[in-house]
Formats: sequence, C-alpha cells, structure tokens
Amino acid sequence: MKKQLLYLYKNENGSMFIYLFYLSLITLLLTFTMINQLANEQSLSNLEIEALQLNMIHQQTYQTVMSQWDEIDFSQTLHFQFPNGESSVLFTRKSEEQVNMTITAYRGDQYRKTKVYQLSIPNEQKDTEI
Repeated sequence: MKKQLLYLYKNENGSMFIYLFYLSLITLLLTFTMINQLANEQSLSNLEIEALQLNMIHQQTYQTVMSQWDEIDFSQTLHFQFPNGESSVLFTRKSEEQVNMTITAYRGDQYRKTKVYQLSIPNEQKDTEI
C-alpha cells in the first residue's frame, strides 16, 4: 500500500497533474457560475426597481386625473411630468357613457408601460364630443 501511495505522489508521468487540473477546473467553473449569477441578480433587481417606478408613475397619473376629473376635456391628450418620470393620458370613447383612459408611463427611452382603464363619464360631460 505504501508503494502505491508513493507511486501516486512522486510519479514523474504526471498522474497528480490530472487531479489538480480537475480540481482547478471545477473551482473555476464554480467561480464563473457565481459571478454570472450575481450579475443576473443585479440586472433583475434593476428591472424590478424600474417596474416599481413605472407603477408609481401610473398611480400618480391616475390620482391626478381622478382629482381633476370634472375639469378634464376628454378630447385632449394630457401630459404629466413627475420627478421620477413622465406620463401621457389618452381618452377614447367606448360608448356614450364610458370612456377608455390609456395611461402610458415613460422613464427614459427604454422603459415604458401602458395600461387601459374603463371609466364612466360624469353626467355633465356626456354631451361633449370626444
């Protein structure tokens, strides 16, 4: 047994090199995998933050429109600017009593979210054309 261990340890043919090579290869693969996973987590976190910001712009726009609902001219496209982005609101008539409100939120050139709401028109504004 002692001869076999001595043969593996002091062999000049390179049998120890194979084990070290596999060990270093596995270590490198694990390192690259961990670095790639960290980069993916950071990218996913940034996208989640952008989605939260776009949802916040939607909520701010919706609340602003609802607070000004009686003074709104439904034939215009409204534009709002907030500290975290901007939005535009487009009204299209669905029926005589309902209108579709399309809110599009923007954050830079690459981030955009559009959502459509179905709302009823107040009695005073049913007579005006959209």
